[in-house]
Amino acid sequence: MFQVWIGTGKSASVPGSCPDGESAQGLLHVVKAGVRLEAKKVEMPLEHYPQAGVEVLDDRLPLLRFMKMRTFTRFVESGSLYFCRSDLLGDEHEGLPPEEYVRSTLPTMGPGATLEYAWEMLKQDRQGSFVSCWTLDETLHMWEKFAPEGVAVKSDVARLKAVLNTIPEHAMLGYIRYSLRHERYNILRFITTKRPEFHREKEVRALVWDLTRSQQNPYPYDSPSGLSYPVDVPTLAQTVIVSPACSPERL
Repeated sequence: MFQVWIGTGKSASVPGSCPDGESAQGLLHVVKAGVRLEAKKVEMPLEHYPQAGVEVLDDRLPLLRFMKMRTFTRFVESGSLYFCRSDLLGDEHEGLPPEEYVRSTLPTMGPGATLEYAWEMLKQDRQGSFVSCWTLDETLHMWEKFAPEGVAVKSDVARLKAVLNTIPEHAMLGYIRYSLRHERYNILRFITTKRPEFHREKEVRALVWDLTRSQQNPYPYDSPSGLSYPVDVPTLAQTVIVSPACSPERL
């Protein structure tokens, strides 16, 4: 039986519908038949983020992926995990260092380097980064911002690693660093660093990095808004936690 919880910590039955009219029972039919699997420690050919002093993820570490109900529907029905292009996440600063830092590095870029040129290259570079955002904590802030009437899919690092290990592109997994400081000019450092005001999100980011999909590719084509990869939903999703705003009486 697939385990469903209300965000307050109470267990709930699944018949009925959430406030937005989508049936929880219908959404979960794919995963109800799944068995509760124990995570196995596996060695994955994944790279850690290039952040000095950042702790390596423990395979047993629980993770949560907050989703709006329509996103959860797509996740279950398609059997795939979606990675959004980083410049479309809704944060205009995503994957970009502070402008002052870029300006300070211009002398190292060679004669004629301008801020406008460097900034445009960085914006194009981030189009080759596709991310799936997970978190360590279930908090009211996360519910309100990312899934006010949705769900949180609970998994762990080992299960997410197993998914990333099947992706043919360059895949990475690690903690997001929250800082305005950068040690060196590095695209991967930029895409795995966010401004301090986001620290409450405690993000663990799965990243697919493929610069051939950015506009810097000498053979240009439309950059996809995101990438989807097949997953075994019952294995990746241990538990589905329903938003506190989705009352038990209506489930």
